[in-house]
Amino acid sequence: MLTIKPTENLTGLTVSGDYWNLDDIIHAIYEVIGEEKRYFHYEGVRQRLLSFCLKMRQASKGEHQIDFVPNGMNKETKKKMNAIIPERNIYYGVNFLLPELVFAALALNDFISLYKQTINNSEWSIAVTGS
Repeated sequence: MLTIKPTENLTGLTVSGDYWNLDDIIHAIYEVIGEEKRYFHYEGVRQRLLSFCLKMRQASKGEHQIDFVPNGMNKETKKKMNAIIPERNIYYGVNFLLPELVFAALALNDFISLYKQTINNSEWSIAVTGS
């Protein structure tokens, strides 16, 4: 599950999730913003979103923050299931300043509109609705 929490000094937000959560959102952004020069007038905005994705990719490799989140497993449950299961999940996180996140959200809304007009008009597109 992707989580967004305020940073310590309330100047930004920490986006965190497991590897697959971050990977899914990165691939969805790649799909929506398209290939280079698809939307000629949005090329600068596309570069900013790619830098946003780069930070999230670095986070998914453990280069920013790593948190261990309890997943509800305990010794009794593991004995009942007769399985070796970790008691915590690894969540990777990255901090973004608020203006950067607001810009990314607004830019992605524009790219989603362009994507729907030119590529896939379906409301059920996995890149637009998420997984």
